[in-house]
Amino acid sequence: MSNNFSSNIESLLKKLYRQSHATGLEDKKQQDFIRGYMAAGLQNGLIDKATLERIIDSAHHDVFGMSISEKHYEKMISGENTTFYDTPTLIRNGVKLDQPK
Repeated sequence: MSNNFSSNIESLLKKLYRQSHATGLEDKKQQDFIRGYMAAGLQNGLIDKATLERIIDSAHHDVFGMSISEKHYEKMISGENTTFYDTPTLIRNGVKLDQPK
């Protein structure tokens, strides 16, 4: 696994999360870039899925003070419709990755 890749993705995610937290808005262009960057890292063996998921959750927790699943639960108990989040992000966006053989 590439430590440089892991550091870069963590930095990109924290920047995105901080911007979202500060403005309440999502930067679709930056989200798409990060998704592509993550997909490339997975496809090229620079990172594995479990490590990537840990980095995503850690970056989210650092910025929002809770994990993604905790934030999802908080939205759910507040009555917000959260069914959108039941499908993984990559699948929601139509990304299909070939599994290495």
